[in-house]
Amino acid sequence: MQNENISHARRHNVLGVLGRLLEFLNTDFDTATREHFEELLTKINKLNIGPVTRQDYLKKLKQLDK
Repeated sequence: MQNENISHARRHNVLGVLGRLLEFLNTDFDTATREHFEELLTKINKLNIGPVTRQDYLKKLKQLDK
């Protein structure tokens, strides 16, 4: 993580969410296709999680696209 102003707790949270997303992806990030990410979106929307958690997952997924 580039920004040194990010707290340790925030950094841990972001890495945790990204780790879970990559586990759900079920393929190597470098070789993932648009279809893989569309499947990931479907998986996230079907998870039995709260709306805030779902929103966090979707925000982090969008950040991966940048």
